[in-house]
Amino acid sequence: MYRAVLCFLPLFCHAQTAFEAASIKPVQGGDGVHWSSDPGRLVLTGMSLRNLVITAYGLKNGEYSGPAWLDSVHYTVEAKSPARSSEKEKLVMLQALLADRFKLVTHRETRQVSGYALVVAKGGLKMQRSKAEGSESHGSGNKLTATNLDMARIARHVERVVGEPVIDETHLTGGYDFVLEYTRENRAPSDDLAALPTIFTALPEQLGLKLESRKVPIEMLIVDRCERPTEN
Repeated sequence: MYRAVLCFLPLFCHAQTAFEAASIKPVQGGDGVHWSSDPGRLVLTGMSLRNLVITAYGLKNGEYSGPAWLDSVHYTVEAKSPARSSEKEKLVMLQALLADRFKLVTHRETRQVSGYALVVAKGGLKMQRSKAEGSESHGSGNKLTATNLDMARIARHVERVVGEPVIDETHLTGGYDFVLEYTRENRAPSDDLAALPTIFTALPEQLGLKLESRKVPIEMLIVDRCERPTEN
C-alpha cells in the first residue's frame, strides 16, 4: 500500500507592473500634448497631471474629480518597459509610476451627475437589426455609418457628441445597421452642414431613439492625495 503525494508547484506571474526606468520633467504648457508608444518605450509630452491620471486609468473627463492645481502643472514622462508590453500593461505601469513619484492616492465612488438616458422614441425604432457577423463603424465628424452596432456603443458615440454622460436605457439587445447624420452645436455651421439637424433631432428622426435629460450614475475616480515630484 502506498500513499499518493500531491505536489503543488508555485505559479509565477511574469506580468510587469512597473517601468524598468522612468523620467519625469516639468514643462511649460502651450507646446502641445503628444503621445508616443513604441515597443519598450512610452513617452507622454506636455500632459497636465490631470491628463496623466485620466490617461493612466482610461477615464473620460466626467469620470474624474481632483484638485484644480492638477490642471496647472504639465510634465513630460519618458519610460522604458519590456519590449513585449501591451498598451494595457503600460497603463498599469503608468498608474504605479504616479503612485510612486506623485504619491497619488485615489478611490472610486458612484455619483449622480447631470447627463442623458438613451431611450426608444415614441414612434418606435427606425433601424434595422443587423444580419452581419462582424461589427464595424466609421465616424467622419458629422456622420456615423454603422454595421451591427449595439446600443452600448451607440450611447458611447452620442456621449462624445454631446459632451456629457449618456447611459443606455433602451433595454434592446443585438446590433443594428444605420447611418446617422447630424451637426455639432459647438461647431460653426458650414454650407454643407447647415441643413443637418442636431444630434437631439437626428436621433428620433433617423434612428427612432431619444435623449432624455436626467441624473445618471457614474463611477468616478477621486484623487485623495497628490504631490509634486522632484525632478529626475
